Amino acid sequence: MHPTPGDMNVDGVVDELDVPLFMLALTNPAAYKTQVPYMEPNEIGDISGDGVFDFGDLSLFESAAGFSPGSVLSSPTPEPSSLVIAALASMALLARRTRRASR
Repeated sequence: MHPTPGDMNVDGVVDELDVPLFMLALTNPAAYKTQVPYMEPNEIGDISGDGVFDFGDLSLFESAAGFSPGSVLSSPTPEPSSLVIAALASMALLARRTRRASR
């Protein structure tokens, strides 16, 4: 298996979905390995090809993912748990509106 460097979730595309995993692999490689056990963070994250996965690969990752330089660190990426909470809140509001409309 030879995925594209920077494709941290190994879905065939380097995009915004790879940002949380890229940052996780960069800051906590062991945690990345628990989420993507079949990939080595140093192999997939080493976009520069210098044999080292480090912050030097970040600007190349941003470019590959279609972001402007510096934007990955400056814009917060929602945690998966935040997305779940937002989805649950939306469903609760929708259910409340549906109940009120049926009265």
